[in-house]
Amino acid sequence: MNGAAWFRFFPSDWLAGTSSLSAAEIGVYVTLIALIYDSGGPIKRDDVRLSRRCGLPKAGFCRALDSLVRLEKIIDRAGELSNCRAEIELSERAILSGRHRKGAAITNNKKYAKTIVTSSLERTHSDSLDTRSANASRAGVPQPQPHISESPNGDSPPPSPKRTIRKSKPIAAPLPDNWQPSESDCAYAARQNWSRNFVNGCAEDMRLWARSKGATKVDWSATFLGWMRRAQRDGQSSFDGASSSRGSSRPPPRSNGTMEAFQNFARKHGDFPNDDEKRGPCSPDENVPMLQFLGGPGDERGQA
Repeated sequence: MNGAAWFRFFPSDWLAGTSSLSAAEIGVYVTLIALIYDSGGPIKRDDVRLSRRCGLPKAGFCRALDSLVRLEKIIDRAGELSNCRAEIELSERAILSGRHRKGAAITNNKKYAKTIVTSSLERTHSDSLDTRSANASRAGVPQPQPHISESPNGDSPPPSPKRTIRKSKPIAAPLPDNWQPSESDCAYAARQNWSRNFVNGCAEDMRLWARSKGATKVDWSATFLGWMRRAQRDGQSSFDGASSSRGSSRPPPRSNGTMEAFQNFARKHGDFPNDDEKRGPCSPDENVPMLQFLGGPGDERGQA
């Protein structure tokens, strides 16, 4: 096969062009068209051979071929059979193929020229290095050698790039059920002059807090040290015996806010003496109901 491996086929054009042909004429027509494309041009008229290819007797083939020639479906030029549409398609394909070959030749020539230029530059650079090394050797001056990386097939493979290893992020965990202050925690408390009872009280407070909140921490030891520092600073602990750095043995008592509010109200209206005055008839020691300070039953101002 020297012709085209395929050709364009339009079903609508084929059906319109063969609508008036018989079955024998259509069979001969399509077979001759395929042979023309397969050979890349006109084919020699051999009635015996072509009749066998079409599967018809010689007489039937000749009648069908003569009909196709009269209808100008097939052209008979001095014993060579061809088709107008097939000639146009093969001609356009030859032109397109020539353009492709020309473009490929230009691309290959450019690649070859680039390779020649690169080889020439490498050769010139190598000659320059040799000349420089020879001059340096005669002068007795050592010259730096260019770094040449070894090929993968050499004795030693090239060094692999360094990989950055990411550190895993610490995972927070709940407080263990059997958690106890560690030796380092107790040693830290001893350096701060905190008693053992204070350490145990803070540990119990943190256990209760962690269980009630479902808290999770990355470092429970550091959390416990911070807990003791806050407890010492605020003066709060469930156990006695905390030795403060300021000399206090227990947290300062909290003031009664409600009693102070009553006393301030009474002093404002003159019914409660100040600290530097003598006790009057409204002194708390005389069991006066506190409701009277607010104008309740038994207060003349409340009854007015």
